[in-house]
Amino acid sequence: MGFEKDSEIHRWWIVLPKAVQNRMCTHITQFLAEINENYLGDKWEHEMQAEYQVQSFRQKGHEAETPADFMSWRAIWLRMLTTVEEGGELEIEQILKAVPISWLSILQVDSITTFTALYKRASDNEKKLIYEAKLSTSRSSDNIISLLKSLG
Repeated sequence: MGFEKDSEIHRWWIVLPKAVQNRMCTHITQFLAEINENYLGDKWEHEMQAEYQVQSFRQKGHEAETPADFMSWRAIWLRMLTTVEEGGELEIEQILKAVPISWLSILQVDSITTFTALYKRASDNEKKLIYEAKLSTSRSSDNIISLLKSLG
């Protein structure tokens, strides 16, 4: 595994039984699940759950992401933190909880049943989705400024 030599996780990795290492190398989700359960622990998981809940499109540090990138990151985090079926309707529902509301009609989410379809739809509508996200952010900023002005 490509962990930095002499790092804490490298030391953890090298003392794992070969059977566990082999199982971890079968699939990325198996790899992440093992690290989550047996290396990172509950505190880390709670912190990541909190961070997942507040993710938003083009948040600080992700200013250049595309809508499809955002959907992919949401899926990766969701798969790492839950046991939701990969690519299924519940996964799509969870991913879409963090998108601007205006995206739902553009993506025509009622007709999407797989993550692959969601990703393609986000890619196909990239310019529209980015434009709507900018409008949504602008409207939110305008509302906050208006509210602050009304408060004096």
